[in-house]
Amino acid sequence: MARVTAGWARHGKEAGSHRDYAILESDGPFSAGDYDAILERYALGNPPPGRTGAEALPWITISEVQDDRNSYLGMSVQYWTDAADGAGRPVAETLYACFPYPQFLKAPASYRVLGAILDRHDDLGGPGAEISDYAPEDHVRDIEENGWLGRAMVVAAMLLEGPVTIIGGDGLDPDRRLRFLDAVAALLPYGWRTRFTASTWFRGGSPHIQLVFAQHSRGKGYDLDWRDTDPEPPFKAQVARAYMDQFALLLDHDRSLLDVVAFLGTQTLSLAADEPRSAVAALERFDWPAAVLYRARAGEADPGELSDLFESGRHNELLRDADKAFLLHELIRLGGPQYSRAIERGWEDVEPARPDAWKALVNSARDLVWGDSAMREVHSYIGIGDRQGFADQLLANVIPMPGFAVSARSLNTVAWLAGSWADPAGAARPQTLKALADNHAVLCELLVEQNESAPGRLPAWIAALRPLTPPGLLAPFEKLLAMPGTTGGRGRNGGRLRPEDLAEVARHGDECVPALLRLASALGRLDQVTRPLIDWLRALPGAGLNRWLARLEGLTPEHGSDLALLDVLQLWFGAEPTHLVAAIGPQWPAYRDALTRHARAEWLGRGLGNVQAGFVTYLTQTNWAADQNVYPAVIEAVEAFCQVPGHDWTELVRAALRGRAISPGMDACAEYRRWWRGVEGAYPFVVEEQYMEILTALPPGARPEEIGRLVAEALWMRHSEREILAWIARSEVRMTGDSMAHVMNETRRWYVRLGASQEDADNTTLWLAQALHRGDQRALAHDFQDAVAARVGDELLFQLKLLTVTSRVPPDYDEVDVAEGSRRGLREAEERIRNLLGKRKLLGGR
Repeated sequence: MARVTAGWARHGKEAGSHRDYAILESDGPFSAGDYDAILERYALGNPPPGRTGAEALPWITISEVQDDRNSYLGMSVQYWTDAADGAGRPVAETLYACFPYPQFLKAPASYRVLGAILDRHDDLGGPGAEISDYAPEDHVRDIEENGWLGRAMVVAAMLLEGPVTIIGGDGLDPDRRLRFLDAVAALLPYGWRTRFTASTWFRGGSPHIQLVFAQHSRGKGYDLDWRDTDPEPPFKAQVARAYMDQFALLLDHDRSLLDVVAFLGTQTLSLAADEPRSAVAALERFDWPAAVLYRARAGEADPGELSDLFESGRHNELLRDADKAFLLHELIRLGGPQYSRAIERGWEDVEPARPDAWKALVNSARDLVWGDSAMREVHSYIGIGDRQGFADQLLANVIPMPGFAVSARSLNTVAWLAGSWADPAGAARPQTLKALADNHAVLCELLVEQNESAPGRLPAWIAALRPLTPPGLLAPFEKLLAMPGTTGGRGRNGGRLRPEDLAEVARHGDECVPALLRLASALGRLDQVTRPLIDWLRALPGAGLNRWLARLEGLTPEHGSDLALLDVLQLWFGAEPTHLVAAIGPQWPAYRDALTRHARAEWLGRGLGNVQAGFVTYLTQTNWAADQNVYPAVIEAVEAFCQVPGHDWTELVRAALRGRAISPGMDACAEYRRWWRGVEGAYPFVVEEQYMEILTALPPGARPEEIGRLVAEALWMRHSEREILAWIARSEVRMTGDSMAHVMNETRRWYVRLGASQEDADNTTLWLAQALHRGDQRALAHDFQDAVAARVGDELLFQLKLLTVTSRVPPDYDEVDVAEGSRRGLREAEERIRNLLGKRKLLGGR
């Protein structure tokens, strides 16, 4: 039972009155004028005076109205009274009620029930009236007992297209007409009532009523002849046909008429502003679980739709558990952990032992953590398992490494999952512990991860795993934890690490030694591992050594000092330093100081030749010199080794020096100047040959501005023009006549900046040009001559135009007065031009 309230109005005239019909009394959300307008909008025409026959009163109208807050379902009944007006004419009254629609969202009511309230006029005011629950079975009974399904279905569908007029129903009394109208409304979504209008009779009144019984066609919309028990909608009525087809499909899917009508009664959201096809969509929602299953079986499943299905609980409308399990499998496979709430809802209703759903969950979890994304969101799966009682089994299935190379991020994600959901000192997860013991890389990563997130649990982890693992695997980790001054100094087995310890750890997987080194770095004890690590690496064959050096490259400790130590280890074996650039920033002082310290360490002494070879390779094969944020640090690192006495660092100095071929301005930074002062004292012969090193190392894309600067510096240092040009020719830069002309101009400019007079700069540049002209680079010299000639012509013409502009005199500025100094310069230029042209007999000669 539910209680509904309504506004109401009584329309008519008092007995003996000569006034027009009007609102006699009213109450509710509208004024008397509003009620009068509503009744006028849905007027049915003038009733005939006769009290019998098809057109006789009472007439019942179903309507809808809206204000700025609500939609209202309206009903009115027009009937004859026993009174007469002042002219002796019988008086008809209309009783109208409007029910706020929101009260039907959770407690729908039929029109017959609302009509009964209208009959009980006294129930319209005050606290409202109690109504019985919506009874779809009453509508179905009327439809089936009276054989109305064909007619009611067509009328309901055609209302989605427009107005419908029922003719030939003269033999139906008003109550049966109202029952039929109620049956038609029951075949539409309940929310359609916010736009549903109908009347038990129509006699030429308002055009706003959609469904009427009438004597004749209204000349618009669809006419249904009541005598036709099996009508068809017009072929062009596409929405109507779609609605009827979907309705028929539901009945074909073993849905009963009562099932469908009951479902439509639950679709109470207002459709006042919706397109008519929303009614078709409502029917599709009723068959939604079956439709979702059909699409999934066809390979067209949508994870969002699957999630909605499980969260709504409508998956339980599917009768076969296998179908539910299949859809859950598809949701897990396609959707992933973002739909964990829906997955858990489905898991509660599907037998967990179903192999397809369980397999999907395991595969999805493994794909997520071991794939490229290494998603930590998979922890929501473990959360489901924890609540459903299978977390231990799921973790044990996720932990084993796949048969392909995995990323460090994936390894860390799996270790984080194990550490987050398993507590060795608390709730037992025996399958998880066994999986960790069998997967040594994950186990070692777990120790690193736990040291970061929960260091206090490390002893418990080692104690729980020690009986399950080979003795040589955990012992080095325990030694590391037991070293004094570390955060994990509670370990049982103290002592120094030995090369044999590292060899044993390495035997259990390629990821295990890097994990040990990362733990040492996190504990601030990486230097304690250095000597045994070198001794172990030195004993490896060449291929094995290279493989482990590559592993060192992949380590990324947080501390600058540890980054430096790893680079020194790589250099010791002749490999490139791979952490130098990563250390630039806040960690650089620690890196630089550690590098300087390790460079002078006794253990590195025997490997200084390898160090130089590895660093030279780095300087030669990387683009370090192109970044002004990088090269100061690189030069400091070079300096750290150049200061180590007793070793010839010539090749390292030359390789660093060649960086100026890429960035000539490098010599301006303080780090370079400090390093160069040391080089000048220790390697004077390199200083003499510096420009040979730099100019022969010019890259293919060297700019003329940079080349001109370096050429000027080389000339300033008294290098001959011929050898400078030869060095450039030996480099990778490919000069053209135009670029060489540009280089000459830049050389002239930079020579002045170095301290020369303009005359010396001019003469020095001319000697350089003369050396090119008389040298053996004939093609370049010819192109250069053409480029100079073109530049002279362009420049001379511009200067002459400039002189003309600046020599015009006021007031009209149409006369030119060239100053005597300018005239003298022009005459000198003219003479030089004539001499030059005359020597070559150009333009006819003079």
